[in-house]
Amino acid sequence: MKSFTQLFTAQSDEALAINELSRQMGASADFFPLLFFSNQYNKSKIETELVNNFSNEAVAVSTAGEIANGSYHQGTISGLAFNKKYFDVSTFLIEDVSNIQNEALQFISTKVDQLRLNNIVLGSLKRSVCLVLVDGVSKKEELLMEVLGDLVKDIPIIGGSSGDGLNFNETTIFYKGKNRKNSAVLVFLSSEIPFEIIKSQHFEITNKKLVITEAIPEERKVLEINGIPAAEAYAEILEINKSQLNTKTFSEYPLALNIAGNCFVRSIRSANEDGSLTFYCAIENGIVLSLAERKNFLETTRTHFETLKNNLGDVEFCILFECVLRRLEVADLPTDKRDGVFKLYDEYKGTGFHTYGEQIGSLHINQTITGVMFGKIGRR
Repeated sequence: MKSFTQLFTAQSDEALAINELSRQMGASADFFPLLFFSNQYNKSKIETELVNNFSNEAVAVSTAGEIANGSYHQGTISGLAFNKKYFDVSTFLIEDVSNIQNEALQFISTKVDQLRLNNIVLGSLKRSVCLVLVDGVSKKEELLMEVLGDLVKDIPIIGGSSGDGLNFNETTIFYKGKNRKNSAVLVFLSSEIPFEIIKSQHFEITNKKLVITEAIPEERKVLEINGIPAAEAYAEILEINKSQLNTKTFSEYPLALNIAGNCFVRSIRSANEDGSLTFYCAIENGIVLSLAERKNFLETTRTHFETLKNNLGDVEFCILFECVLRRLEVADLPTDKRDGVFKLYDEYKGTGFHTYGEQIGSLHINQTITGVMFGKIGRR
């Protein structure tokens, strides 16, 4: 018996789409469905159909694109159904990521303690991972991850921010029969099936540096870099006119933090009419950023995946949370390179979605692919 079932539908009608996913799962109630649905669907209709077909069992998140069956998709639903014979699943809602209440923190702490206790009972080989799905337009991912990093500690945390295509207007997470905004859902998976945490990016730090001299962190907006308008300073370091700044430019030439020799990408979302830059994550005054230089996308990702596979022995499937900027970059690759990326994701049975940001540990990051790679049942 498989530990999971891959789910996918390209049906454009909400009722037909959710019905098809329900059929793919079968009549058994022994599965937990985790779904990633396009922003092209009507969210209210998706909510109704999820309630009708899955009651309170499913968790679903809107996307900036879907990953399934060795390809990128739009206007579809991808997902995974976890077999409860092999996975213990517990979920929790944080209703307001702008104001996380003490009761919520206590509940999470208690839940984590219970998981630790369950995983160390005599004879148990179970390990847990915490999947985080958070509103991608809340601008509160940093706050959430700082809190979770302190609470969850030794349990790996991995996740993605919900998406709205390239609109950046409204995202949603479906949980317990309702669509939620400005919220986060935690999905704790515990299993004896071995797993490895995915975190791959294809950039490295250069010696071209910029200093943030004026910013509004809560709005993720940078007004000045090196004492001049931010868009002007960024265009200057690229040796282009600021009128040429666009999504493709931001994808190809991100900025990054250098922390102990490690590159943490801080991607730009937009250049604004007032000369400021809006980022995918909070940027504070005085931060020194470096221009990041791109490495080979396919080879970097393949090498990382192969390393994790060697640790596991075999791979059963992967959950993938991939930045929407990586999606845009892959779209511009030569056909053979793009097909190589899709073939790699298919080889590792990758299923997931394109995000407005990725989470790992206590960090909110950009232009990265994060996720979980699961091994075969009975292999360690």
